[in-house]
Amino acid sequence: MRLHATRLIPDERNAGDTRVTFKTKEYPAGSETTHGPYKTTAPTSVRFSGRQVKMRVEAAGEDTVAWRTGVHRLEVAPGGSR
Repeated sequence: MRLHATRLIPDERNAGDTRVTFKTKEYPAGSETTHGPYKTTAPTSVRFSGRQVKMRVEAAGEDTVAWRTGVHRLEVAPGGSR
């Protein structure tokens, strides 16, 4: 099943110290498409779709030494095969 993501709802302990990048694939052997990076300061509109999704959370800047993150939520809807 394919999913359509519309919103990232971050749960971050240090507002703005991290960013999130998503990588999507249609098939396991297919090529990846990168979406983002998105800031994690407030609920953020995102727009991507795929059958497989990976999420990467990393520090927003080189001067950010200590950061923590919680459980992020992604608002998604099921999509068709197109």
